[in-house]
Amino acid sequence: GQGGAGAGRIEGGGGRVATGGWAVRVRCAVLAPMGTQERQRRRGLGTLVMITLSKLAESACVTERLLVATEDGRALYERLG
Repeated sequence: GQGGAGAGRIEGGGGRVATGGWAVRVRCAVLAPMGTQERQRRRGLGTLVMITLSKLAESACVTERLLVATEDGRALYERLG
C-alpha cells in the first residue's frame, strides 16, 4: 500500500466516453481525474468507473481515499459515499 497508480477508460460509439485514474500515496488512494462525456452521462458509467477504482484501491490494501472532484460529479460521489 505504499505506491502505485492506474487509469481506466470506457469506450463506445467510436471513442472514449468515461475515464478515471488513481494513485496510492502512503496508504491513501487519490482518485482523479474522473470524467464522463456529457452526452454519455446518466448511464451508470461514472458509477462503474468509481466502483472499479475502489476495488483496485482495496486490492492494494488501501483503506483511505481522497477524491479530487468537481461540482459536476458531486451527486454521484455523495451517493457512493
